[in-house]
Amino acid sequence: MKVLVLQSKDDGLLFYGENSQPRDGESDKPSHRGLIVWVEHQYLKLERVLNQSERGLGLKLRRAWNWLHRFTGPDEAFLRSLRNQVRIELFYPQNLDPQFVLESWHRYISAKGRKHTVWLIVDTVISPVTLLLTPIPGPNLLGYWIAYRAFCHLLAVLGVRRAEELINSTTLNPEGLLDEFGATCSQSAVSRLAEKFKLSGLSDFLNRATGKGMDPQATAYITNPGSQV
Repeated sequence: MKVLVLQSKDDGLLFYGENSQPRDGESDKPSHRGLIVWVEHQYLKLERVLNQSERGLGLKLRRAWNWLHRFTGPDEAFLRSLRNQVRIELFYPQNLDPQFVLESWHRYISAKGRKHTVWLIVDTVISPVTLLLTPIPGPNLLGYWIAYRAFCHLLAVLGVRRAEELINSTTLNPEGLLDEFGATCSQSAVSRLAEKFKLSGLSDFLNRATGKGMDPQATAYITNPGSQV
């Protein structure tokens, strides 16, 4: 996976990457089997149903589900996607020291691992309590959401562990476009990065991570359902 190291004057270093087509020797199949894969399939099935709901209760549930997603971390899908990687390449601004970049990456994934481990425990403990809401008429959206969040935190933890396993083989590549982004944080720089690295969600990620209101339409951001888990 190619991971961009984005230097922001106000937000420090940000890390972002997206799943791409596997190279020779890589596999696009999940690295974990059994219950995790079953739950993932159930979530994707639920997501398809919600996305196709255009009226009535289904539409209301989809809107509520999308609203809840606004409270998740902007880098969470990225962390989850790390679990299936066999190599990680960091692309960083030329004005940064490579060793500093690698150490920052290590600190970042370690901190994210601790955070998602805590929330995995919290949501796992809370999830059975939501069964008390089952007698209430209608779908138990809160119960589904808590269980889903526990699953997402689990995948993020697995992603972090995988990145930590690959830390010694992680490669570092200087990239001039990242210096331009760090200096200007302009939409044009974001567009060129998105085009060069084929990152359809970069603008949306920066919108959420920095809160600077960058226009996602300027990079033709297209939601890719397959990248959300």
